[in-house]
Amino acid sequence: MTPSELNKELTYLLHDLLADTGFRKKRICCLFRKENECVQEFSFYFTRDRGLPGNTYSLSAALSFSFPKVDRLTSHFMGEEYNSKWPTGTRTFYTVLPDIPVLKYKYCSDDSLKQFADMVSQDFHSYALSFYDKYNTIDKLESHFEQYHDNSSCKNGFSVVRTNGYWCCKAAVLCISQKWKKLQQYVDETDFLILEQKEKIREYISNK
Repeated sequence: MTPSELNKELTYLLHDLLADTGFRKKRICCLFRKENECVQEFSFYFTRDRGLPGNTYSLSAALSFSFPKVDRLTSHFMGEEYNSKWPTGTRTFYTVLPDIPVLKYKYCSDDSLKQFADMVSQDFHSYALSFYDKYNTIDKLESHFEQYHDNSSCKNGFSVVRTNGYWCCKAAVLCISQKWKKLQQYVDETDFLILEQKEKIREYISNK
């Protein structure tokens, strides 16, 4: 089988296996659900393992969540056009599992894909849902930013992909929460935001 064929089949298997969670197929290799303003996605794809038999594959998978209002402001503060492909936060799926079993998602096409999908589904139910629950409201997102100063300071949190995106995202969350004094103090004191970003944030504050 080709990776594309496996991707398609796994998508439909997981669509059924994760139906009880509210996740459903968005497209091949992506399931999603929406909780209030938070859009959550589970994306995955197979690649053929080079140097190994032609029937050996690896599954790469990621958990992500998006708050469109936050993401639009984050892009504005960064001086970029908003693009919905950038999530608010993301994390590699296997890293939410105990002991981070990086080799767990190897698949041989001689084996049952249904059994492989069952394993992924069980791990998703056991570990991915709690990850999504940690960041499904603006208040929870604000609490995360209050506790951790950057991507690297929280090994069990999430990553913001774009350079400087983390700190602009924090500013956007404070804007959405209307924490104007806290935001002003953050802009005045942080060294993480560049001058142009601070100017855009201050301009936004002055118009409120």
